[in-house]
Amino acid sequence: MKRWFRVTLPNGAYVGVFLLVYLISESIFQFLIGPGFEHVTSEALIEIAAIAYGLNRSFGFHPVFNVEYHKWLAMTPWTSRQPLPAGPVHLVFQDVVVLAALTGLAWLRHPQMNLLHLVVSFLIAYEASLATSFIRLAMPWFAYAIAFGLGLVTLTWGLPLVALAVAAALYVISLVGLVRSLENFTNWDLAGFEESQLASLSPQHAIDHMRLNVLGWPFDCIRPRDVARSISYRDGTMVSLLIGWWLFVAIQRIAFLQRPESWHFGFFFAMFPALGRLQTYCLGYASPISLWGRIATLRWIIPGHDQVYVAPLAVVVLAGCGEILILEFPALISVTASATYTAIFLCTFNLGPSLARWRLIGKHRMVPASLMAKQQAEVQQV
Repeated sequence: MKRWFRVTLPNGAYVGVFLLVYLISESIFQFLIGPGFEHVTSEALIEIAAIAYGLNRSFGFHPVFNVEYHKWLAMTPWTSRQPLPAGPVHLVFQDVVVLAALTGLAWLRHPQMNLLHLVVSFLIAYEASLATSFIRLAMPWFAYAIAFGLGLVTLTWGLPLVALAVAAALYVISLVGLVRSLENFTNWDLAGFEESQLASLSPQHAIDHMRLNVLGWPFDCIRPRDVARSISYRDGTMVSLLIGWWLFVAIQRIAFLQRPESWHFGFFFAMFPALGRLQTYCLGYASPISLWGRIATLRWIIPGHDQVYVAPLAVVVLAGCGEILILEFPALISVTASATYTAIFLCTFNLGPSLARWRLIGKHRMVPASLMAKQQAEVQQV
């Protein structure tokens, strides 16, 4: 029985730490503070335990998150028809036992806690972590479905049964995606992910890897490989819709965001996408002639170069229009703000030219930006 239960249970040290901290918290409330006070710390510990267990069920068992586990598994004759050696990624009856223990503890000691919310918190953590695996395995539609669905769970948080039903439906989607990903195990491409994990473990390895990829100015700009990686129109559109949807959810759940005056600073943050895009495109790439050169030659607008400013200007205009609409129609703040931010990020991600096209055939001249100068010094040091 003990071995069966240990299949999905986290490391015994973590379980012991949780029990010890919980007992200390309960002892403080029982003997020092006294009755009549809510055990906020103990309740938070139970919530954190449910969330941590949900994260562990994905991050701790999925081969995509463990470099050595994936490498070893790839060298064996394992197929998706067989159980994973380290334990199942999908939910099993042992998970029900763990959740039952947490909800039972909450029911006995903290009757004011909502037990359904505890289960929903576990499912949110588990499904969100699985969504990251779908991103890594190039299965974006499953990740987008979960991301939109988790917004709906948050929106219906005040209706625990509805939130639980939505979370359960998302688990079905997650399970379908998990099964498909494991069936395609032999085609996983985790080279970049494994490299980044190794680099994160060793600062010196990260520095050495950076040196291998730095040629110095101007060679970093003109080398034929890795010219620029542009976001696809599909991902740009879906991410923009996702940002707008989550903003709508946040406004519905946070009272402060429902007041018109709160958006005086809210649309100030809309400038960051414009500045971020401008820096991405223009860092190391300048106008073919200076401002005084434009004035002297009467070439005030150079379409081949100035097209790079269209998207940032559109973002600024949209942000201003959105703030005006909010002041005029305060009852529609959630719709107006979410629609405005969706349009802002649509312009940021999808409005041309693409980054690769701009860097290859844009009407610009390359200049040694400060970052490139540092890279050049790094190369010379090597």
